Amino acid sequence: MDVTRSISGVFEDERWIEKIGIGSLIMIVPILNFAAIGYQVRVVRHVVSGSAPEMPDWDDFLGLWQEGLWIGLARALYSLPFFVILGGASFVGLPLLVLLGRDSESAWIPLLLVCGAGALLMTPEPEASEQAAPAG
Repeated sequence: MDVTRSISGVFEDERWIEKIGIGSLIMIVPILNFAAIGYQVRVVRHVVSGSAPEMPDWDDFLGLWQEGLWIGLARALYSLPFFVILGGASFVGLPLLVLLGRDSESAWIPLLLVCGAGALLMTPEPEASEQAAPAG
């Protein structure tokens, strides 16, 4: 995959302003924003397949929305362990901050550990991202 081509290909499309404008408006509307996520998936598939460097049209809104809904749910499930651990650390760490005072450095340790663990949880394995590349 040519990264330079994937970035510059956006501007080679004659209607790129219109397509990005539609996506920007849809992205800020709750529930409809799943269509924008589905559009992102179609753009990635388009680039990976090596076809012409133009952006797909917004003609299949329901299909984009359904595809984006599944990706959004997968993202939420993937993030769930991070939020559970963060919630547990907040349950332990915030009372320590109150009891020991804001200036106590030891009270910040649980929160920092959880943030580090969360960053590790949110980092995908290289093999997983290669396998997730859509096939056509």
